[in-house]
Amino acid sequence: MLVCVPLIVVILLALVLVTMTALEPGSPQKFSEAQGLFGIVRGTRMAVSDQGREYTVLAFMGIPFAKAPSGSLRFKKSKPLDKQLKGGVLRQALDCRFKRPPCPQRDFYLGRQNVKTDNASEDCLHLNIWTPSFNCPDDSTDSPERCGTHTVLFFLYGAAFQNGGNSFELYDGRYLSALGDLVVVVPNYRVGALGFLSGGPSGSEPLPGNAGLHDQRLAFAWTLHYIPHFGGNASRIVLAGHDAGASSIGYHLLSGDADFWTRHVTRFILQSGGPYHRYGSNNLTEETELANRFRCPTDLSSEEALECLQRVRGDRVARALADASFVPVFRRPTAYRIPAKRGGTPKIVQVYASPSKLADVCFRAAGRFSPTQEVCPMMEFIERLKGWQNLVYAYQLAIPAVVLELEKRDRRGRPLRGHGTGVWHATQARRAGQ
Repeated sequence: MLVCVPLIVVILLALVLVTMTALEPGSPQKFSEAQGLFGIVRGTRMAVSDQGREYTVLAFMGIPFAKAPSGSLRFKKSKPLDKQLKGGVLRQALDCRFKRPPCPQRDFYLGRQNVKTDNASEDCLHLNIWTPSFNCPDDSTDSPERCGTHTVLFFLYGAAFQNGGNSFELYDGRYLSALGDLVVVVPNYRVGALGFLSGGPSGSEPLPGNAGLHDQRLAFAWTLHYIPHFGGNASRIVLAGHDAGASSIGYHLLSGDADFWTRHVTRFILQSGGPYHRYGSNNLTEETELANRFRCPTDLSSEEALECLQRVRGDRVARALADASFVPVFRRPTAYRIPAKRGGTPKIVQVYASPSKLADVCFRAAGRFSPTQEVCPMMEFIERLKGWQNLVYAYQLAIPAVVLELEKRDRRGRPLRGHGTGVWHATQARRAGQ
């Protein structure tokens, strides 16, 4: 044992020397740190080039905002962290220089790319932040809160509530942050069965459903409290979403929690989705099939069924049913109440663009956006309608006669129901008075 003492002393001295070298004034640093009540996180500097101009963005990736929703917390409402973020031995800073895995889900195609999610983890409730460094001090280790305040873009990804993750290249916010002078925040939220499994005829405990919506709410609350430490202005937050992300925004605005969102969000941007889009049937067939797959009780209103499904490995639950679609629940009292009634509407006060130019516009390989009636039947349908703006408002207000008109079949006999929310494409709502 005494022979080991000199070796331990040598190792400790080496650590001290390395630490002093790393922190020596004037030595090149490639990281930045943000510190607040949440703890200390260490990010990295990223170079962004555009048309010969160079920008620098500070990136903080994989910042946890909730406890890992695994074990007894699986399928449940996400829980906030109860202690500060810490990591490492020397400076107690959590390393947030690299992207972290998405939530468990099935592999899927994103355009022509087959996205593999083998690295997924249930410890996935974290967010990525990119912030401009235009006005930062020369000291590269300084906190981004000294780099000025910027408008915050909080973005929710979408893939029919079955897929998505902030580690995917599609949702890298460095360019938007640099060129738009924005603090960009992209959180993860649970998808598929792990995010939206619900059970029982009433959707009550122990499987109330809509866990993924709770994740979004908690991630936004974390951002609201701590974004000033990353150079963001908490009074200027834009909430944007695409596809299921846009529908999620609509659900939040129609929920009993709508006042929270309208108080804290300056603008809402809904792209390719809305609260009236239909993603699933909200029946219990797939839930029962999932329970059968793992020989669990099919009465999903029982604690026994919940405990059984919580014992199964998370990735197996996520990948069990190839064609199943687990989505937000309606018409049942849930932990996150979404009223299923016509006439409810968020505070839509302005529509910025003609649906005849934006609804279901297709992308050609040549790199141009061009409507084609063969691929986009909704385009022709919208162009044939008179008074399009009134129709858009009417559909957003869920006026029954207009909804029925939009759900009729087109002249080729194809149902338009799947395209019904095309009128939401690239529309924007803003809070009154902004």
